Amino acid sequence: MIKNIGVRIVFFAIAVLMVLSLTACGAADTSPSPAEPSPTEPEKNGDIMILYTSDVHCAVDSGFGYAGLWQIRDTLEAEGYETILVDDGDSIQGKPLGTLTKGQAIIELMNDMGYDVAIPGNHEFDYGTDYFLQLTEQAKFPYISCNFCKDGVPVFKPYVIIEAAGKKIAFVGVTTPTTITSSTPASFTDENGRMVYGFMQDESGNGVYEAVQKAVDGARAVGADHVYVLGHMGLEETVSPWTYADVISHTSGIDVFFDGHSHDTEQVVMKNKDGEDVVRSACGTELNCIGYSRISAEEGIVDTGIWSWPNDDSPAELFGIRNPMSEKVDAAMEKLGSTLNDVVAKTAVDLTISDPVETDAKGNPIRMVRRAETNLGDLCADACRAVTGAEVAVVNGGAVRTSIAKGDITYGDILSVFPFGNMMCVIKVTGQQIADALEWGVRNVPGESG
Repeated sequence: MIKNIGVRIVFFAIAVLMVLSLTACGAADTSPSPAEPSPTEPEKNGDIMILYTSDVHCAVDSGFGYAGLWQIRDTLEAEGYETILVDDGDSIQGKPLGTLTKGQAIIELMNDMGYDVAIPGNHEFDYGTDYFLQLTEQAKFPYISCNFCKDGVPVFKPYVIIEAAGKKIAFVGVTTPTTITSSTPASFTDENGRMVYGFMQDESGNGVYEAVQKAVDGARAVGADHVYVLGHMGLEETVSPWTYADVISHTSGIDVFFDGHSHDTEQVVMKNKDGEDVVRSACGTELNCIGYSRISAEEGIVDTGIWSWPNDDSPAELFGIRNPMSEKVDAAMEKLGSTLNDVVAKTAVDLTISDPVETDAKGNPIRMVRRAETNLGDLCADACRAVTGAEVAVVNGGAVRTSIAKGDITYGDILSVFPFGNMMCVIKVTGQQIADALEWGVRNVPGESG
């Protein structure tokens, strides 16, 4: 069953406000007196709450933020839950905090946050595969993936089992094979240009299905009570035959599929190859949602869904939440402050990746840079043309990530627009090849293509 229990967050917010009110009103000192008993660990209720994040893209102070995530976990543990925290990939790249530290600051914050397990998304490899593998050695949590291989041999363990509340919970990792092209292809080659890393990217999809099934069967064989897949797969047609639905429909034994990559928030129940229900849950991007799955001591998996925070102000800021994680995030951001705030240009108009007029049913901007012309997309292409001296410049729309408001343009703004550090190449092509490239770029209109 999928059920949104966002009301818990409302109660959480009210509780925080009550604490703030007591403080503001000069409430009496509530620190324990010598006669009071010392605090004890909260009594366990026998249930497990798995919390998951996905596609954070370095936005550790956006949405709920790591401070809000920390507070939610603390609240759940105070209620008696045993908690497990997992990440679905694309965490170390996407904003200046990751770009300027090549992901190291994010790994350190994930260590501080206390993650239990993570998988690589496609953008974990943007700084280079060998470098990412060095980062994983600094992580105090394991990375897993059943289909990321070097010369056909898995690089990470395909699954891990975490024991909590007397149960064995298995997590199987799987990363989209489109990583080969959606990250930098050269990252997966050796010094001679030979492709040595891969993601079982055969066109049938069978390699991925078989790897997931083998990992699930292996976890079940050693006594896993429940099996969760951490998948960075997504739902777009362009990633077929490796969507989450492709994997679920070709496998059995999966209870819940936490999914990332496509930044959606769809909650789905679908049939596996044996006709059994599998829950698929996705939690968006940049911590605008936090996913959860509750395992009852008596009934097993009873509740899977997401908590949403659609506001621009983070709850940590709005409610004045201060905890060890908020201090860690503030310290990391302060190190970059002066560099990011350097003004490098000005604009008299908003430079946008969205439709300048139309909004969706919820009043949110409609992203257009992946399907049509925008003034920021034009500027980025013109800048590449000016720097290289080429007659024509083509920039992939998926690389232009955010808008810039009119006024001063800072170094941080530029890094936010272009967080990937893509390489520019100058080549000689025919007019027909340019026409073919443009046709390919609009093949999904009115849908998106990155």
